[in-house]
Amino acid sequence: MHRYLSREEVEELLELGFLQYAPHEYFDDDLRSDAATYLLGDWLGCGRVYLLDAENLAEGGAEFALKEMGAVLAANGVSIGNPQVTYDQLLDVTTLEVDGCAKVICQWPIPEDSSWEVFSRGFFSIVNELLSTAGSIERLYACRLYANDQSGVLLTPRLFAKFSELGMASDLVLFGDA
Repeated sequence: MHRYLSREEVEELLELGFLQYAPHEYFDDDLRSDAATYLLGDWLGCGRVYLLDAENLAEGGAEFALKEMGAVLAANGVSIGNPQVTYDQLLDVTTLEVDGCAKVICQWPIPEDSSWEVFSRGFFSIVNELLSTAGSIERLYACRLYANDQSGVLLTPRLFAKFSELGMASDLVLFGDA
């Protein structure tokens, strides 16, 4: 997804609702006129692109990541309550509590040096399960898997199709419910 977008391509994404969840400053005319100079990764904070550092997720940061996405999830019918990551020593499982319901993010033991992968897969799967259960068509796609600059991109099927058409979907991976 390291690709510059033309002004026309940006307008097509905007028409499909790419900035649906964006704060008002993303609608500034300067953004549209300068859009060709932005990479998609530069759109952190637009409501669809989130930095979901794989190391942070593996070290208990899933609750903070979920809170950061809270307003957009709520707009899609998902209630997150007060999310918390907990480890149950008896069951040897790490869970992410979401709105009072424990969701397994990692079942131990795991292969050595795979915690970033396991926790990333778990987090993306949980978010997509929550969206699906709420009846939303949005899904959270992973980009730059298992890295410190791993990100999540929230897309509808129409936006994903546009990303594919623009050659921007090859780096996106969907975990959990499709």
